[in-house]
Amino acid sequence: MGHWTDVNYQKVYDKLTLACESLDANGYIQIIDEGLAENNQTKWTILTQLWAYHWAKSWQVAIKQATQWLEINESAQWCERRCYGLNDKMDARIPIPLVKISVNQQDMTVNEQSIWSISEEYLYGCQLTTYVLTNHCQLTVLKLRSIGTQQWLGQRITMTTNHATPMALALSNQGDQVAWTSNGQLRQIGQQTFYVSHDRLVLETHLFKGKLGQQRGLWQRYWQLFAITWEKDYRWARLYQHLMYEIYLRKSIQEIQDLLWEPPLDVTGDFSCLAWQCDWQPVLTGFWRQLIGGHMIDGQLVIVDWPQLPLLGKRELTIHLDQQKFKVRLTEWQMAVQPSKPLNVVSQQRQILCPRQCWTVIWQNS
Repeated sequence: MGHWTDVNYQKVYDKLTLACESLDANGYIQIIDEGLAENNQTKWTILTQLWAYHWAKSWQVAIKQATQWLEINESAQWCERRCYGLNDKMDARIPIPLVKISVNQQDMTVNEQSIWSISEEYLYGCQLTTYVLTNHCQLTVLKLRSIGTQQWLGQRITMTTNHATPMALALSNQGDQVAWTSNGQLRQIGQQTFYVSHDRLVLETHLFKGKLGQQRGLWQRYWQLFAITWEKDYRWARLYQHLMYEIYLRKSIQEIQDLLWEPPLDVTGDFSCLAWQCDWQPVLTGFWRQLIGGHMIDGQLVIVDWPQLPLLGKRELTIHLDQQKFKVRLTEWQMAVQPSKPLNVVSQQRQILCPRQCWTVIWQNS
């Protein structure tokens, strides 16, 4: 994977990305560890945790370490990672409320030459910032965001090393205004107070664990309500996850459901337009109606059109209503419905009564 003896990471990144861009849309990237993970943990982390996730937006990516192969495209659908200090000119900054970082009694500086990334984790509604400090040491800041208001609920700062090494973090005056808990010991070094530990140092704001558990529960329920099992290798699945993540940070579940059942717009379901001008709201407006070719009227599912999004295999989703939920299974040749209780479906001027917990074919191509 390129010459790791290049002058800087930027040249390595440019070289590897150029090689990847020679692949077609069905290209496959294999990253095989031949001692890099052991000899230079920093380079292995950058390659497999940052760059590979960026490439996974366009190509299939698999990583082999020891004898294990790991396909990362599925996990890459559930996060948005941006890497800095490499292919961006954005200055890196020590995360507030930290003021000083020390590893093995040496001060660490996070600057424009540092490698760091910011990841939005869709499954939990968290923002994760990772700083690569040395070949063996990383600093992560996990910030918990509330739903709707997008206010920060708390954060956890973690520093880890591969070896038992003395490490210390000092907080700024702004950090001192927040109640923190830590597994480290407090120690006065010069004019500053440090949290000190070996191989793993954790600081978190008051009641962080409880808030994290609560938010995880809310996001888990949310994704169950709006999950779609896309056909294999469906190229827009990642963008659907991204849009549904963004909208839940701004709207309630009821508002989202109402939006998905509205009459479709010209750009509804057109994920490709996001690359140049569209925002998420028009793309999701009427998305349920477009996806199944119908809508609900007085408790009945009325099918008025063929599904508009191209079908490349089998697609499944579950529609959740106030007193009812039903599964929908779509292929190129058939649509079937399985309701939780009896459901009337109108399709091609036919009235179909779908019994509970049974699959009923609504239409099929001969």
